[in-house]
Amino acid sequence: MACPFYRERWIGDGEVDEGRTVLYHVICLQNTPPATVDEQQDCLEAKSACWRLRAPRKRRIVVDDDDDDDDDLATEAASAGQPVSA
Repeated sequence: MACPFYRERWIGDGEVDEGRTVLYHVICLQNTPPATVDEQQDCLEAKSACWRLRAPRKRRIVVDDDDDDDDDLATEAASAGQPVSA
């Protein structure tokens, strides 16, 4: 399955581009056609939306609710190989 906006138009008349026979033209209904083989693969792997127009995923923010900041600093210093001062 490919992106729902991805189409191919197969050619049977032996059209040549850059010295190679063209088998098909890629048509994108969102006007964002792939320009490379890698981009075409991205189009083929997209299932429900154009991979170029997809909104970036939001990053989850982890909040540290505990109040033992001194323990966190000591752990960071120890993992960095630095001496811990009290």
